[in-house]
Amino acid sequence: CIGHQVNLENKNYKNIFISFLMGIFLSIIPIVIHSDAYCRDDMQVQYMPTFYAIGSTILHAHLVPFITTHTWFGGNLIGEFQYGILNPIELALYSILPFIKSIQYGADFIAVFHYGILSSGMFFLAKTLGISDKFSYVAAATAVTNNFIYYWYASSWFPQFTSISFMVWAIAFTLRANQSKWYFLAAIISIYLMITIGFPQTIIAFTTFGLIYSFLEIFKYKNIQSCLPLLADALGWMSALISFLPSVAMLTVSDRNVTRLF
Repeated sequence: CIGHQVNLENKNYKNIFISFLMGIFLSIIPIVIHSDAYCRDDMQVQYMPTFYAIGSTILHAHLVPFITTHTWFGGNLIGEFQYGILNPIELALYSILPFIKSIQYGADFIAVFHYGILSSGMFFLAKTLGISDKFSYVAAATAVTNNFIYYWYASSWFPQFTSISFMVWAIAFTLRANQSKWYFLAAIISIYLMITIGFPQTIIAFTTFGLIYSFLEIFKYKNIQSCLPLLADALGWMSALISFLPSVAMLTVSDRNVTRLF
């Protein structure tokens, strides 16, 4: 029985890796058609130059920049909450960008990698819900080829895209949080990664899901184990507080929340 369970887990890891590669393969197709497929609009003029500036600072100054003078959108990186400077995966990717001399190819690299994260995460979520391998691959392919995600997020509002790619993992691990200590820990980490990439719509969507699911579990089973998903969500939120508290502090000195016609 234990051997069968181990073989099943190994198969799942293999399928998750294959779905990661599938996401990369499918996301390369738009690049073949249009070489600038992922370097348009906000991605071209705002995010990629800032990502390159962050990566260069990490490589040459050996520190994570909280402010920068290399963007005309404003250099308060920690206060903007959307550049993911407290997300270790994003920082690792930013550090690679300076080696890619073309911003266009840099955008392709970082978008394709996140499509891999999204594809494998969607496969894992589908398996968590009890869906067969075949249809889990279908779910992953559907997410990767979604034209709304591509047009609006992957090639323009990039933080929303990266946040979604981590959100599917956070949902899956939250659903498994009461199964083992490793899933519980993975839920906390994936929630942290989702929040620290910095897009509020995704955070609101996940929080709504997390609260509904957690309270349904507590109401249904009424035991300590049923509280673990809620506890994992709370700990994930608490660990990520440092990423958006600077944005909250900015409201005291900023007029972004005030609309003026003249």
